[in-house]
Amino acid sequence: MTPRGVLINEPPPRPQEPRPPAEDFRLGWSLVWVMGWLFAVVGLLNTVLIWIPLRFSSPEYEFTSVAASLDGLPLALMGMTLALAASRASGRVKSATALIVLLLVVTLLVVVGGVLYWLNVPLALNALKNQPVPRLGIVKSVIKVTAQVVLYSAAMLTFARMATRKQLGGAT
Repeated sequence: MTPRGVLINEPPPRPQEPRPPAEDFRLGWSLVWVMGWLFAVVGLLNTVLIWIPLRFSSPEYEFTSVAASLDGLPLALMGMTLALAASRASGRVKSATALIVLLLVVTLLVVVGGVLYWLNVPLALNALKNQPVPRLGIVKSVIKVTAQVVLYSAAMLTFARMATRKQLGGAT
């Protein structure tokens, strides 16, 4: 009999490559976990510092602080997501739980910030009633902030929900 690969042009079977040791995976997830927490802390610190000193009686302050906070949120969101993925992959239950709670708290703050922002939109538009160029900037900012509030909130809630599911494909 002739070998099967000769007749139908199959490549000869390759020997299986050895799997990397489990320590390599643990090291990899540990690096992602550390980097995730670093991004999360730095990103959230940057956002907190935008709000200092607090001046909630100033519409300009509220309007610009919310917009600036949302512009800086991707670093913190990326960090929380990386740290959450690494926590789940490496079995760090307390870290995963803390990150889920943090995602939910940040989601709530984003929604509250969005409401605070939208409450100031009429004031900003009325202040620029007869100035079409700056008024267009306010309209663009409203569109951007609205998209950020909706998309970031949806993403954070989705990540928190995904992280609460059972490890091996179970649905909870």
